[in-house]
Amino acid sequence: MLQQRPDPDRLLKEIQEASAKEQRGKLKVFLGAAAGVGKTYAMLSEAAEQLARGVDVVIGYIETHKRADIEALSHGIETLPLGGTDYKGVKVTEFDIDGALVRHPRLILVDELAHTNPPDSRHPKRWQDIEELLHAGIDVYTAVNVQHLESLNDVVTQITGVIVRETVPDAFIERADDIEVVDIPPEELIQRLQEGKVYVPDRIEHALEGFFRKGNLIALRELALRRAADRVDAQMDEMVRRSGEVNVHVITAFEDQSEGGKVTKPMEAGSASGYAAATGITAFITLICVLLYDRIERSNLVMLYLLGVALVASRFGPREAILTIVLSVSAFDLLFVPPRGTFAVADTQYLITFSVMLVVGLLISTLTLRLRRQAESSAERERRTAALYTLSKELAKSRSKREIAKVAAGEIRQVFDADAAVLLADPTLDAIASSDSGFERDPSEAAVASWCYQHNQTAGNGTDTLSGSRGYYLPLRGSSGALGVIGILPKAIAWPMPSAQLNLLETFANGLGLAMERAMLAKESHEARIQAESERIRNALLRSISHDLRTPLTSIAGAASSLRDGQGDSKQLADTIYQESIRLNLQVQNLLDMTRLQSGDVQLSLGWQSLEEIVGTALERTADLLHGRPVDVKMPENIPLIFVDGQLFEKVVANLLENVVAHTPEGSPLEISARAGITYILLDVADRGPGIPKGQETKIFERFFRREDRQEGKGFGLGLAICRTVMRLHAGQIWAENRRDGKGAVFHVEIPKREPPEVPRG
Repeated sequence: MLQQRPDPDRLLKEIQEASAKEQRGKLKVFLGAAAGVGKTYAMLSEAAEQLARGVDVVIGYIETHKRADIEALSHGIETLPLGGTDYKGVKVTEFDIDGALVRHPRLILVDELAHTNPPDSRHPKRWQDIEELLHAGIDVYTAVNVQHLESLNDVVTQITGVIVRETVPDAFIERADDIEVVDIPPEELIQRLQEGKVYVPDRIEHALEGFFRKGNLIALRELALRRAADRVDAQMDEMVRRSGEVNVHVITAFEDQSEGGKVTKPMEAGSASGYAAATGITAFITLICVLLYDRIERSNLVMLYLLGVALVASRFGPREAILTIVLSVSAFDLLFVPPRGTFAVADTQYLITFSVMLVVGLLISTLTLRLRRQAESSAERERRTAALYTLSKELAKSRSKREIAKVAAGEIRQVFDADAAVLLADPTLDAIASSDSGFERDPSEAAVASWCYQHNQTAGNGTDTLSGSRGYYLPLRGSSGALGVIGILPKAIAWPMPSAQLNLLETFANGLGLAMERAMLAKESHEARIQAESERIRNALLRSISHDLRTPLTSIAGAASSLRDGQGDSKQLADTIYQESIRLNLQVQNLLDMTRLQSGDVQLSLGWQSLEEIVGTALERTADLLHGRPVDVKMPENIPLIFVDGQLFEKVVANLLENVVAHTPEGSPLEISARAGITYILLDVADRGPGIPKGQETKIFERFFRREDRQEGKGFGLGLAICRTVMRLHAGQIWAENRRDGKGAVFHVEIPKREPPEVPRG
């Protein structure tokens, strides 16, 4: 028989669909139950990981809600400028889709998927903007809450009483290549809301009384998790249907994982206890029927027997239910159908009764068992989803490789009732999380684990490779190959392990592999940042030394040369040498002080000090630099003593005075004042210079940061950095701002206030 040729039109269509799918961008949706669960944070964190891997990532639109952690995450990622439009006389900033298409990154982040665009936009909805980006071949990360899904809109309204106007078609979500559920417990979300991390303060009370009630959050959380689970089921089905001529067999083990991890027998198998229960229930119903025989019709006796069939079917398997049906029909015929006491039937109409009784009993049994299986299957899916969610949540919290491995091993022990070990090739294959029994240390088991890692395939008990092993080994796969191995030694599960358990275990292994790779990449990224920061500091230090040390040294050398040759005013030249020597000494001292403070070896010599005396000593120390400048000191007589390291705190005041000299005109005045609050003592140093450039109020305290108005040779940019480090050591703080009249800057030094010891009276 000739083999049937494939349909060319169908083949062409499949090729075109595959080509279009390859050219289309990938969509990942971060799904949450409500605002504040961390969708944007999770999206930015994953984008940062992609950026560390060399992927071209940009931010198209992110809603930060002015949260510091979100803004900090987004700082390292290129952000596209927002577009602008006039809507009813108001300037509205929007996601610029045209700018995104021109930039054409590999991956773009577009938050607020359900957002409605202004009327004059190209698309009415933001999800349509994203659809255009995907058609252009750009991968997209986006975020949405479950209440915005179109199919759940009515359900959410019934639960919360809030009508959600902005929705996203379910078809768009179903086309997503990946959906990640971002979730936190309702109690934690409510706490975040109360702390002002979700909404502004004036909206918190209203939110807690309405949408953010605990019952609402629990229901929305359930909807989000079920939506993700339904997607997994649909993908398993969208696979079976497309299998074509390939036969797909789904084998259900019907195992029931109890808290102790014990696995029951398949419920179709039947058991002695089940048969005994079926017989006992039938006998009990028969006794009731005998007692009621003279009081009710025979048709009602049949109902009682059908009730017994339903009870057995709901508790046991089909074999027990069939036994109950047979016993019920036999008992009814023997005891209640004339002639009683025999299986003979005087009235042939009872044959119809027997037949209907048998059919109805089988139907009840079948339907009851089907419902039971569906309920158990649903419970099993929820258990696995919960296990995966718990693992993902714990892995997301963990940072180091060892912590990640311990978390994964602990989850495997709990879910599979098995001893577990995680071995990582770093560089040799060693246990980073050991098992309780230490089975992985056995030389024969170690050889199996090594084979599993080298060949990137499962091995051990229950497999076709090295099946004589006690344990079962799976490779931890990363994007570039195996990273290590998971070894498990089941206690209750018989070999071969059921397919459902294997699938769940492989999912655990995949999640662990990705988490391990993330930790490795994060470590590499951290080391790269440290190296880059070290290089930046080194370059800044060399640049500072080359400029700021050369200037005073050149002045000293020139003045000394003139003195040697007898040229110029000797007193003026000597004064130049003296002044430049002091400046050079201050710069070198600052450099040494910062090195000492950053080393972490500083031991504070704390004691009760007079703030007035410290300020006076600092003024004497910088008298030559302050020569010709009016200094106004306002110190209250009753200012309390401060508990500080006197030498270091004097350095803070002196550095602030030196900073004034470096950034203000010669002869300009400065003011020093102090006041005591309830929990702090505040020292202010104010000048009448040009002030601090806008946006540099915090940058001026960074190491090697130097303002453009700094005079040549006036320092390395370490003075204020030293001040900040010293204040942190004293649990205090320092900050700067421009004066309210716009004429100069003021530096605030806040010291924690403590009660001084009582002085004994003499």
